Amino acid sequence: EASVGYGDRAVNLHNDYTGEEPDIIFVYLGCNDFAYYKDTFGEAADVNYATLITDNGDGTFTYAVPATTCEAYAIMLHKATNRYSDAKIYCMTSTARRETDYTGDSYPDAGQPTAYSAELQKVAQYFGFPVIDLENAIPKEVELFDKYIGDKRAHANALGMDQISNEVLSV
Repeated sequence: EASVGYGDRAVNLHNDYTGEEPDIIFVYLGCNDFAYYKDTFGEAADVNYATLITDNGDGTFTYAVPATTCEAYAIMLHKATNRYSDAKIYCMTSTARRETDYTGDSYPDAGQPTAYSAELQKVAQYFGFPVIDLENAIPKEVELFDKYIGDKRAHANALGMDQISNEVLSV
């Protein structure tokens, strides 16, 4: 659980050496889940928050093992907001994929993440977090896409991060 976003990483966003806590948290999730786990992505309407997150009544919570990406996302958001209650949390949708069915180094047959991003938006909205739409931050055209994405998949390079930053700053 420590290596996944809904595990320990969700509560380790601070600096252990200085004690500094984040003022702002940007959550950019779903790219790999969209590409590799479509069958278990799930839908926000199916998330039962009452059984997924149990308040133990003493300031601690017990979390069910998530069966879907939507459930894991909900757990991660709950953990982050509970741990960093003073931080402003913004969720971000996935960026788009190349417009063709290029499969070389890219996610094969991945399509566009629009419907999956919509499900994560619903989970974010359940918690009251604003959502920044990044679908058009990276151009889909083949001749431009690789200019902004370093690994031909979903991970932005410096130019891509500039594009994403521009979207974030426009909010």
